[in-house]
Amino acid sequence: MVKMEDFLLQYFMQLRFNEMPPEIFAQFKDYAKNDDFRGNMKNWKKYLMHINSDGELVPNDLPNPAQVGGAYELSEDDWKDLFREFQSAFRKMDANRKNYINTVNYNANNQDAIDFLDEYFGFGRLFDKATASPEAEQDISVLADLLKNHENVLKMKLSDWDLLNADFTYTDLQKGIKNQKYNTDSDFQSKLKNVAYYITTYTTNPYYKDDDLINALGQYDFSKIQDGFDDKLVDPNKLNDFKREYDILLRRLASKDKIRDVFPSDKIKSAFDTAKSNIAYDDKGSKDYIPPKRADELTPWQQLKKQVGDTYADVFDKYVKFTGDRLYFSAQAKQIINAIHKAEVKPTDGIEGVLKKATSIKDALLYKSPTAKEHFEWLEKTMSELKDSMPKAFEGALRNGRQMRALIEEMIMIAVRDGKEKEAKSAMEVLSVIKYGYTTSKIMDTLGKEELSLFSDKGLSWNKNEGVKIVTQALDKSIKTAFMGVGYGITIVGNAINLSGNKFKGKRGRMTGVQKSWEQQNQDAKNAAIADQTRNNTIAINDRTAEETRKNATGITDATIDQHKHDQEQGKIDEENKKTQLDNATNARDNAQSEYDSKKQVYDQYQGIINKYDNELPQKIDDLQQESDVLKTKYTAIKNQLSAITTPYANSMEELRAKQLQKKYDILYEERKQKLIERRNLIQTLNAGKANGGEYQTAQLNIATATTEERAASAALATANTAYQNAERDYNSVRSANQTRDDKISEFEQANKRISELNEQINRRNEIVNTWDEKHKDKYKELMAYWDMLETGRDSHMGKMYNWGGRSLSAKSAQDKFDNKKQGYINDYLKNYTYRA
Repeated sequence: MVKMEDFLLQYFMQLRFNEMPPEIFAQFKDYAKNDDFRGNMKNWKKYLMHINSDGELVPNDLPNPAQVGGAYELSEDDWKDLFREFQSAFRKMDANRKNYINTVNYNANNQDAIDFLDEYFGFGRLFDKATASPEAEQDISVLADLLKNHENVLKMKLSDWDLLNADFTYTDLQKGIKNQKYNTDSDFQSKLKNVAYYITTYTTNPYYKDDDLINALGQYDFSKIQDGFDDKLVDPNKLNDFKREYDILLRRLASKDKIRDVFPSDKIKSAFDTAKSNIAYDDKGSKDYIPPKRADELTPWQQLKKQVGDTYADVFDKYVKFTGDRLYFSAQAKQIINAIHKAEVKPTDGIEGVLKKATSIKDALLYKSPTAKEHFEWLEKTMSELKDSMPKAFEGALRNGRQMRALIEEMIMIAVRDGKEKEAKSAMEVLSVIKYGYTTSKIMDTLGKEELSLFSDKGLSWNKNEGVKIVTQALDKSIKTAFMGVGYGITIVGNAINLSGNKFKGKRGRMTGVQKSWEQQNQDAKNAAIADQTRNNTIAINDRTAEETRKNATGITDATIDQHKHDQEQGKIDEENKKTQLDNATNARDNAQSEYDSKKQVYDQYQGIINKYDNELPQKIDDLQQESDVLKTKYTAIKNQLSAITTPYANSMEELRAKQLQKKYDILYEERKQKLIERRNLIQTLNAGKANGGEYQTAQLNIATATTEERAASAALATANTAYQNAERDYNSVRSANQTRDDKISEFEQANKRISELNEQINRRNEIVNTWDEKHKDKYKELMAYWDMLETGRDSHMGKMYNWGGRSLSAKSAQDKFDNKKQGYINDYLKNYTYRA
């Protein structure tokens, strides 16, 4: 097993290697045959390729983290880490959703990011918002009361802590809590956690205690709010779904720069960036760079004659408007052409002139349209690359249709590879306009000579082009004036010459390989999507059946759930009422117990006094009398023994015995004396207590009342205990019933939610398959058709891309009118466009 980070790095390296364009891979295979490597190329062959059964060196499959025992198997913990990485990133994206539209923080109008977020995040999706736990909800309720009761203090403190501003006010905080916005808005949830954290810190942390705040509020620990959202929780069902979806997610991140730029996962983006730097076959500054194999040969005529120099100096106005207003399919192309015009690039400067003035053009676009600037930057980058890699075609593109087509062909392959179709369409339209301006300038320069040499000038490349023969046979000096005055005639000549071999007309040429490769990949991907649909929908349907069984077991239906929820709410009210009754019964029982204890204490006090004089003291007096009588008997016996001993003593032993008996006698006599004194004192105490006004008489007078009160208190306590037991029984009964109902409703809702999620997954997989062809169109054909459409009608200068309405229809009005129709033109042209053998 490997760690998540190791799997991600290997995955992105293998994916990037496997998606190497065919023309680059063909060159790499030549290197690999002889182990002629530099940079990281040796590792590509070693770790990313293998020899297949046919003995051919081919790329490895993508690492499979679910393959048991596989080289890149992920443990369950690492699967969870990867899930959490996506879950956390999606939640952050959702919290920052508003930043993806018209903001300087991210790419403006980042529809790719929004679509990605909406596809995978939200109810029924693979990832969802974190919601508050019951414990957090309780503390949020406490916080709400705190905000209400101490608004003056807290508003000032929250402002001091920079938690409030014009976009997030104290009222917004209160209203959001009331509406439970923390369960639906990740951004609000984050703000709420911050509020909880600051109040907790400044009232409980010994290092940050704010005495003024504590004096005003008291101490509050809102850590349950901070930690009370399932930020790290991984739903087992969603994890299983994720194991089937991870590849799609990672591919999307790898293929979409705009998504990856705003996807807040450092671990995933770091793995991608490292993989890209390790497999930098398209970076000219890297030792990993591999030049693509390209066909770049001069035409027969170009081998005989080099390009003529500039013969006509003009500003770029003729790129934009010659005799009719040029209408644009791409708004960005129009803005780029206007910027080129302002940069004063001459028509005969061509593409090279545009590249030389690129900085001025970008500066002009910066204040007009960021999107147009991006499109021009792509045009600049692509043309610079093609200038280096196929300089001959770049040099001759404006004079020779086939060279222009070769340039456009390479540009299409680059655009499809990098997902830059919109940029490519703008670039094509710009190149189309540049080519027209270049041609027109050349013709006008020739026609301006004293002697007409349009068809004989040796400095014009088209005189060797077969396509001009038809035109030269039909024209002579007599039409010079017409050509000079009417752009229509000029355009006939220019475009008849320069459009020869310019359009694809369905011929893919060198694109055949990459287009067919895409076609196969697209079909393979569609087949995989269908297989995924079949396999995972079967699993989802089985899971849904299990959830429906679980749902039915609750005894609740969609038709009765509202009644059950109504009963649930009523049950909560009943439970609260029973809890109140129990609390009241508890208080009554405690009060009765306290009253009984008090009355019992008085009764016991009087009863103790009576018992003392009636029983305890007389008994003690009798006991002392008996004890003194026993002692008297003992010492009388000793006295008799002493009387029996005659003196003088017969011997020393008899004297010693007499002394011992005398000592015993004295002790017993003294002990009896003390008991008699004690007895006398007790008799005096007894007589004094029983005398008028003594405590015995007082006790005798009050015992009856104390007895009555004690018995009444005892009865009241018994009643209170019975009431408490009944209230406790009723409360437990209602609570148990509510808990059973809550469990069933919760079970029903969980099953229903899971069913909705499974239905959403099934519908999404079905939609992927059902809309596959619509969403995975052949970009090669689309761009080929777009170029051919742009170049259609040039020979007449009367095509739909021009406005000849003069003053009756301004250029702006014509463009506005054209904008309403242009998508129809594009759709119609593409609909009828087919490949040719």
